[in-house]
Amino acid sequence: ILPLLFSCATYSSGYIPNVSLNVEQINVPKEQRKNITFSVSYYEQVGDEQFHDYSTMVSKIREYLSETNLFNKIHYVSAITEKSKYHLHFDVKITGTSIENQNNYGAIWGATLGIFPMWIYFNKDTSMFVFSDDKEIYSITAPEKIKDVMWLPFIFLSPFFNHGTVNMYVRRKTLRYFMNEIIENKLYLFNEG
Repeated sequence: ILPLLFSCATYSSGYIPNVSLNVEQINVPKEQRKNITFSVSYYEQVGDEQFHDYSTMVSKIREYLSETNLFNKIHYVSAITEKSKYHLHFDVKITGTSIENQNNYGAIWGATLGIFPMWIYFNKDTSMFVFSDDKEIYSITAPEKIKDVMWLPFIFLSPFFNHGTVNMYVRRKTLRYFMNEIIENKLYLFNEG
């Protein structure tokens, strides 16, 4: 029975564009860099703690924003209501196969000893909102579908394709995509041109 628990492979749909982040070409003089705040909110309905990575998301956003060298001070606030004059809000929504259906599929799959493949879906949709002087001036969403395929032959894939590795991959693609949007659309200037 124990091998059945690890006979699952997780992969993402690849909807988010894979962009290269070239921050060296952007040179914002230090005196023109803004102090910004950012916040993160989560909505999760599927009961999977692997995808709910609030503290990691906060630290990775801070890391990516710092690496761009576009901002002066970057400060995390726990709620969007605490936003400063220049603010980025990241909203993560995790939906998909309900907990009840996950349990039902798991029971059926276990009863058949994993010989027949079954799958469940998760959607991890992350949006970035840019605020200047309390007004939303830009927003973008990076949707991603994640699929768990449960099948006994996948026992060898599960160490490499699991919720942890796929979540890390999706988070990296999402944040690179958002940082590229900030650069391409000159959002670091906020409403100044």
